[in-house]
Amino acid sequence: MPIKIVFFGPEASGKSELTKKLQKPESRFESEYQETIGVDFVPIDEIQSEKIQIWDIAGAERFQLLRPVYFRGANIVCYCVDLSKGINQKQIENDIKQGLAHAPEAKLIIIGTKADLCMRSGENPEDKLNSLQLNDVPHERIVTSAFDKTGLVKNTESKGKTSLYGLIHKAVKNILEESNRRLTQPRPHGIVQPSSQDFPSSYTRMWSQGSSNTLDAALILLRDYSKLSSKPGFFENLQSSAKLFASGHWFRNNHKAVSETLKKSYNSPQDLLEALRNNLIEQGNPINASGSLARRIDFIQQQANISVINFDDINREIQQNNSQKLEPKL
Repeated sequence: MPIKIVFFGPEASGKSELTKKLQKPESRFESEYQETIGVDFVPIDEIQSEKIQIWDIAGAERFQLLRPVYFRGANIVCYCVDLSKGINQKQIENDIKQGLAHAPEAKLIIIGTKADLCMRSGENPEDKLNSLQLNDVPHERIVTSAFDKTGLVKNTESKGKTSLYGLIHKAVKNILEESNRRLTQPRPHGIVQPSSQDFPSSYTRMWSQGSSNTLDAALILLRDYSKLSSKPGFFENLQSSAKLFASGHWFRNNHKAVSETLKKSYNSPQDLLEALRNNLIEQGNPINASGSLARRIDFIQQQANISVINFDDINREIQQNNSQKLEPKL
């Protein structure tokens, strides 16, 4: 299984330098701050034959609305605390609470960064990080410095010391063991349908309107998202816009992609969702994993017993495409 690690924390707290060192320990330290735009994706070496991918999430407030999307499916979350500054207990507690709310099963590692600057000011970085009180949140913590590689040298585990690599290895091992235990547990025969607690009851009512035809049922759910009563056309789109405005859903980010998808005919729910996936990527707006469209897609995939759309994969591809568009042309 692929392992997703999310680095988060305040702006300029050292996240990007750490992720760079994890990818390339010999990389040169950048003393000049460079802001992360949204999120960066950093693949690193395999750990225990598992693919590892690091998500470096921007700390700037203007990216806050996108953070739930980036946290979705995280196995490990690493919160960076800048030890060259004061410890803001309240902010740290709030940031971690929000992060774990979007990835409740993730392992938490608290990373004290910029230990070299902390020592330069006459403070003990270990004592400073330990002054942070998080008694009710299971976690590991470590002091690091991207400048002098404190806590980042791979072979320190063999000398009885802890490194960030060691903590990540330990977390990955625990995740794999837990996953194997779940896989070996006896499961009931047949497909377990989602309960009324998982999705709104309106989804079940709309699905039943499709009778035994899962494609019709899926189309009904997606048409309801865009408030369309039939295939999109000029007048249907005007009516759809009016209904979205009246219902308070005028700003649905993915309405255009859904409407474009519904213009064509399909042979199966799988064909429908594959077309929707392509249109979402082309549209270029990230999907809110807890939003209305994502929940409808999850419901359709569970009811039809298919797996076509993965929100992490789509958002990653959208981010990469958007980044390429922003690159200056030489």
